[in-house]
Amino acid sequence: MVVALSDASAASETDFLRNQIAKAFGVKAGFGVPILFNCQVQLVLVFFIVQTRQPYKRLVECIIAATMQVKNVLSHFLI
Repeated sequence: MVVALSDASAASETDFLRNQIAKAFGVKAGFGVPILFNCQVQLVLVFFIVQTRQPYKRLVECIIAATMQVKNVLSHFLI
């Protein structure tokens, strides 16, 4: 499951706990991809940019594929 924000600095604290930090650093859009192992979230890879925009489907697909590689590497350490 990918969670995306098209404008992180405009999100409420309910939706994005670090919206004040986003505003301070000029962060706009972002998305996070959880990495699961044994049905539990082990870490979340989060990506931000300084422009407001909707997620690019192809970019999100590439990031998801990359997270699968990270999961494969981490699985050797989490067993």
